[in-house]
Amino acid sequence: MTTTPTLYRPESGKLLHLPGCTHLTDTDPTTLVLAQDGDRDRYAICKSCQPEIDGSAPREWFDSLDVALGALPMPLENRPRCKELAAGIAYDRIYIPSSHQYVAIGTVKGVLAYFSVGVVDLQPSGGPKSRELFPNYAGPTTGTRGKTHAEMDETVCPVHNEVLPATGVCDYCT
Repeated sequence: MTTTPTLYRPESGKLLHLPGCTHLTDTDPTTLVLAQDGDRDRYAICKSCQPEIDGSAPREWFDSLDVALGALPMPLENRPRCKELAAGIAYDRIYIPSSHQYVAIGTVKGVLAYFSVGVVDLQPSGGPKSRELFPNYAGPTTGTRGKTHAEMDETVCPVHNEVLPATGVCDYCT
C-alpha cells in the first residue's frame, strides 16, 4: 500500500516540501499551506524532497535518538535540548532522510518532531505546530547575498565628486 506523503508550501511558494525540509527552516510553520488534491500538478516538488518521496534515496532508521543526533552535523550544545523536547513525546520511529537535513521522530501515524541543525519543529498529534530556534542558530546558509550598489556606504570626494576607494583617499587628489 502506497501512501501519499504530506507536503507543504510557503504561502507564496511555488515548490512543495516534505515537513522538516531545510528550505522551510525560516518559514513560520503556521503560514505553511497544506498541499491539496491537484497541487502536485500545479507545483513542482523540492529537489531535496523528491528522492525521499520516490524512494531513490531511502531513510536511515535508528534505534536511538542519541545515535541519530550524532549522525546529524548538529552542534553538541543543541543535543541536550533535543533530548529534553523528545522526552515529552511518545514516539517509536527515528530516522534521518538521505539528504541528512534533520532527524525525525514519530509513530506509524506520522512525524511528531523534526530536529535540524538550528531549529526544532514540533508537530504534536492534534496540537498546534511550534518552532524553537537554538541560541546558536545563525539563519539560513543559502540565499545569502552581498550588498547591492544602492545599499553600500559610499563616501564621495567633496572636490572631484567621485566615490572614494577603500583607502578613503581620492585617486585624483593624490
